[in-house]
Amino acid sequence: MTKEDLQKYCGDRCTFSKPFSKGDFSYATDNHILIRVPRIWVIEEQKVGINVDSLEKYLEKHIVPRSLYCPIPDIPDLEYDYSKASGRFYRNKYLNWLKELPECILSEVKGLDPAHFIFAGGDGVLMPLDPSFFKEV
Repeated sequence: MTKEDLQKYCGDRCTFSKPFSKGDFSYATDNHILIRVPRIWVIEEQKVGINVDSLEKYLEKHIVPRSLYCPIPDIPDLEYDYSKASGRFYRNKYLNWLKELPECILSEVKGLDPAHFIFAGGDGVLMPLDPSFFKEV
């Protein structure tokens, strides 16, 4: 994974407009998805504005037993559409991003808590959509 690879997971209108590093990891987020990978040394250390310790606790809180993960289903590439995966609704844009990650699997959890995902080279969390606003696909 490169700095350029991580950039797509960053928001363009938020504090997190570029990847950042702290300690042994580099991170990227747009407030809907958070990805963590082993440190990429060309990505600057985050000094202000982000409490990385809180991000770490947030990630760790959503890790579930390995038996509760499943592969990402094939999803149409429609940015503003949504699909059901691991029992909940997500934006297709994010599911397609996860499918691009090697060996990515997504946790099956209930409610509106973020789903943890694991891939060869890192992990992260993805926020689901509130199912009360969407029809079943």
